[in-house]
Amino acid sequence: MFNNDCQYQTLVNAPCLNFSIDYPIHKVVHRITNCSTEIYWTDGFNARRYLDIDNIPYVIDPNSDPGCDPVYTDQLDCNQLKIQPNFDIPFLEINDILNVGSLVAGTYQFAVQYSDAAGSDLTSYYSVTNPTPIADPLNTTVNFNYPVGKSIEVRVSNLDLSGQYNYFNLAVIKTINDITSVELVGTYNITEDQQIITYTGADANPIQLSIADIFEKYPYYDVAKDITSAQDTLIWSDLASVDRINYQNIASQITLQWETHRLPPGEDYSNELNATNYRGYMRDEVYAFEIVFLLRNGKQTDSFHIPGPLNLNPQPDVPNTNDDFIGEPDYFESGIGYSPYWKIYNNATNLGFSPEYNGEANYKGPFEYGNFAYWESTEKYPCNTELWGSLADTPIRHHKFPDVLVSPIVENPQIVYEGTSIVPTMQDSDAIYPIGVKINNTQITGLITASNLTQEQKDDIVAFKIVRGDRGTNKSVIAKGILRNVGKYSRQDQEYYYPNYPYNQVSGEDSFLQENNNAWNIDSKPWLIYYSDRDTRRIFPGYTIDISVQEDEGVFQYVSIDNGRPTQRTIQPNCIIEVCSLTRPVALKGVMTIGPADFDVWRGYHGRGSFLGILSGWAIEWLKSILIILILTEQFYNRNFLNATGWFGRELCTVITNIDPEVSPPTGGTTTVNGDGHINKPGITDTGGCCERPRIALNAIRAGNCFGEPLPDSTDEFNYSDPIIEYPPGSF
Repeated sequence: MFNNDCQYQTLVNAPCLNFSIDYPIHKVVHRITNCSTEIYWTDGFNARRYLDIDNIPYVIDPNSDPGCDPVYTDQLDCNQLKIQPNFDIPFLEINDILNVGSLVAGTYQFAVQYSDAAGSDLTSYYSVTNPTPIADPLNTTVNFNYPVGKSIEVRVSNLDLSGQYNYFNLAVIKTINDITSVELVGTYNITEDQQIITYTGADANPIQLSIADIFEKYPYYDVAKDITSAQDTLIWSDLASVDRINYQNIASQITLQWETHRLPPGEDYSNELNATNYRGYMRDEVYAFEIVFLLRNGKQTDSFHIPGPLNLNPQPDVPNTNDDFIGEPDYFESGIGYSPYWKIYNNATNLGFSPEYNGEANYKGPFEYGNFAYWESTEKYPCNTELWGSLADTPIRHHKFPDVLVSPIVENPQIVYEGTSIVPTMQDSDAIYPIGVKINNTQITGLITASNLTQEQKDDIVAFKIVRGDRGTNKSVIAKGILRNVGKYSRQDQEYYYPNYPYNQVSGEDSFLQENNNAWNIDSKPWLIYYSDRDTRRIFPGYTIDISVQEDEGVFQYVSIDNGRPTQRTIQPNCIIEVCSLTRPVALKGVMTIGPADFDVWRGYHGRGSFLGILSGWAIEWLKSILIILILTEQFYNRNFLNATGWFGRELCTVITNIDPEVSPPTGGTTTVNGDGHINKPGITDTGGCCERPRIALNAIRAGNCFGEPLPDSTDEFNYSDPIIEYPPGSF
């Protein structure tokens, strides 16, 4: 009725309202605001509902743009009438790590919930992400709350666009110095089904939450018998929740497998995204898995046990005469004890490569998969066939991951034999194989479809998640790491431990320790720097000189292989220095010539003739590497003919080739060595004359001092009597 005119008008009518004379509506509560008139009712049969009579919700045309230009149909959206409606559950993932921001070292997780414009929560939190570690690998300290200068990009997807919720909250769970805190990152308007949010950690006064806020699960009350209000507060009575449905029959039939992923050489867990997304399980360990179903009203069901596999790889029992035998035998025969194979060995199987694997060296993705090993407990499932079916009163089974013999942790080099002995092989970098769980989504969907659930119960399931049991009180590996004796000190009433070895070696020389850090050696390259005395005062823009320097000294900057940081050094006029750097050195003061130093210099000459000193001409041949744009090199075949110049005359030459790491140039007082065994040693082609004696020799490096005085606080890798390179004239 409008204006009490005693004339009823129909606002909306739809079958989904499901009104029934058997369940009359005894009472309606209304609320009038500045913008709307809302009515609330319940009939004790349908879900609790309300209607804004000034803004009746209609279904959005799926062919329109619900975010920017929604087109509404004439069909009533009864889902939006529910006090606790169905909605799309949002999903979170870490999208990227940016090298700019205000984060401090620690681990970060995120969670999302729907809210109103003021940030008041309307649902539980969902989709808690894996921990993302944030740290500076160059910073070693006992305190992990130092600034890192990074930020985290979080992708929020599958946001509900029905109009039921218009905002969502993003929360961060921070663990810093082993202390966990929860903060609200912000409240965001829903404009499309996915958004990317960058968390910088720059908010100095964030809204504090509690860990209980994250893990609190909202109760779901479907039906109420009565409704009233008091002081603008709705009061529902005789609330009834939906029945707890038994999904164990589905869970008992789920088959899980193990699967490894391949992280190619050069990728490891120092990459934050790898540490987030590829945090694997321990091999040869037992884990309990369960499944939780997510319903379309946002409710999460109880978790249901997924039993471990049957013994898919049976083997003969193991006698206690076997050296690997452990524990007490299960039975004896002829005085010899026996136990099942699975109690002594891991009987997981490797079924081969994953379908996605392509065999390329830089491939990253699923690698190998197989069946879990068999494992059973001494305890049994309850004798409840209605709940457990055929599992009732049988030993409890969990999933045991394969050991390294079935699934290796890292990529191993090909084994090379010399006779019956293995030839050791070194690798610069190895692929890593973190291991996880392979889930067959099609199987689970089929089990739901074939189950004895009602069609409505089947339709309620919109997603599922696999959860892992807590092994905190039942694990065979208590801790992992390097075992070493430690020292202890106190600071501010707190005790700190530090490794006593290798920092406090008491005597002798330790063959396991190096004077300098070699962590960056593999990425370094030698460079030659030549500094003349022609232009010593030129200052190059864009850099700041941080060290003291004399007027005639030059200054260059390189990236140290000791610590991976930019380092500045002086150089004396008319000197040539070889420097190992992670990047090409640059001149800061003085004009310098800088180029690669990964070459050897050879001297070709005539030996003394055997007949009156008469020499014949000869040719020298070599492969020469030409530098192209200081990045690429290409080898070219070269040949030069050296003439004899008469009685005792000799024509000399200088040849530059690639280095051979196994053959070093001479040092000390030696001028040359023959360089035999050098893979790039130039060849000699004689002319067939009787008196020629051609020679080719690897040239020496002369010692010299071109650095000047060391810095007082320097820990640099250079020795200040390091050599200058005195190659023969004409080699530069």
